[in-house]
Amino acid sequence: MRSLFALIITSLSLGAATTFAQPVYSPEKRAKLEVQWLQDSLGITPQQATKAGSISLTYNRQMDKAADMKEAAAKKSRQKVIRQKKNIAMKALLTDEQYQHYALRALQQQLLEDQRAQNRNKGRKPL
Repeated sequence: MRSLFALIITSLSLGAATTFAQPVYSPEKRAKLEVQWLQDSLGITPQQATKAGSISLTYNRQMDKAADMKEAAAKKSRQKVIRQKKNIAMKALLTDEQYQHYALRALQQQLLEDQRAQNRNKGRKPL
């Protein structure tokens, strides 16, 4: 009876963990989602959409490579540089009004990512 109870608890906890896991999308899928957001929220032109998709795909691929880095500080530093370069490319593409809205969203996403990283590291003790 105890083993059945333990099995049920284990199954439920594993199910809960996978339910809240964030999906991992390919660079292509993320670029497509970003272009869709840009079209829906900023009203970008078809020409802007094509260029934005190319920019997003390029930097998404770089971010994936950076995410594979072993050292956390180097990874974070590399990702920051990639984000800055992407923002420069997007600023050159978008109008001033569009870029202001885009930059605000990028800042919100960065703050959310930082908060998630802090929450992940909360329970870890320094070496």
